[in-house]
Amino acid sequence: MFTRMKQRFEQFVVSRLVGPRIVAADPRKIDVNYSPTEEGSKVNHALWTSVLQRCVQTGISRDGLNYCSLFNYNLVLNDKDIQSNMDEYMSQLSAIKLDELNDNERCSVLMNLYNAVAIKTLLDAMKEGKTLKSITDLSTVRQAIWKRPAFNLNGKEVCLDDIEHNFLRREWNEPRVHACVVCASMSCPNLRNEAYVPDRLDTQMTEQMNSWLINDTKGIKIEGENIQISRIFLWFKDDFVSSQGNEIEFIRKYRQDIPTTPTISYFEYNWMINITDA
Repeated sequence: MFTRMKQRFEQFVVSRLVGPRIVAADPRKIDVNYSPTEEGSKVNHALWTSVLQRCVQTGISRDGLNYCSLFNYNLVLNDKDIQSNMDEYMSQLSAIKLDELNDNERCSVLMNLYNAVAIKTLLDAMKEGKTLKSITDLSTVRQAIWKRPAFNLNGKEVCLDDIEHNFLRREWNEPRVHACVVCASMSCPNLRNEAYVPDRLDTQMTEQMNSWLINDTKGIKIEGENIQISRIFLWFKDDFVSSQGNEIEFIRKYRQDIPTTPTISYFEYNWMINITDA
């Protein structure tokens, strides 16, 4: 009883911090049959893919978490070519006019932007000589790091919360977004080692869900009738409920081995930075 009350209170606190979930009357949709127009996509994500393929290391175990994808922040700090590619990519994103993009392009841009801004936020702090254990170390009494203006998007300052909650969660009734945006923390779903692109977006998002929910240290762990799942399913329960009826039915789309009437608990969230040792 006490545990359930504590979980409900935690869910309430998160909802107060991010604001009420308001989905657009006509939500955007991921087009599974998307094909580029003759002129091609309006955004080229190749630069971001080049950074991720150089810096993301997969299959790493740390702090009780297995098969993690971690980012080599130190490599970026010491490699001018990677820095240049990242800066050029973010410069391109800053000039993007979201209203000129179709739904797949817009979603790809926003998810890539979230991940890049989270990483860039840490890189900038490291350049200043700050010693960090978690991205949350950059929060202050007055302002959480999620609400700090972090990027100029076509003349408008946006923060991480804007990208996740005011764009992605509001515009799409699409829970798979939670498997794709990574707040640079260990318990987040794994950072993908390539950019999200509009012509493969549906497949990429499904792959992210599968890799997240097969991980028994931060996705889902099944022991008889007991299951332990990511705290993201607690914090954003309404996203999964509105999509599928309840969060377990949503998860069951990806894990058919869930017991019929499971007893649910949640992993503790590890906020340590998703940084490689090298």
